[in-house]
Amino acid sequence: MDLDELPFGVKVTQDRNLQVALSEIANRNYHITSQELADKTKYFAFQDQGASERIHREIQSLDLSAIRRTKRRALLAAAGRMLHRQNN
Repeated sequence: MDLDELPFGVKVTQDRNLQVALSEIANRNYHITSQELADKTKYFAFQDQGASERIHREIQSLDLSAIRRTKRRALLAAAGRMLHRQNN
């Protein structure tokens, strides 16, 4: 993603310093412009306020036993490598 080509947000460039950019944001009462609002649908799939609910559902659907099993295997493998190094 080319950050210079994002259709929303105030950009700081060689020609426009941070202080000018922050002043622009403050002058707009920290809101995005109507054009930026229209363009953001290209980058964000959801327009609602349900992000926390979606994240919660995804977390609830995780197979925690598989995660624990994977972590346990990684821990045992790391311990095995450490013991192997100490014995050599």
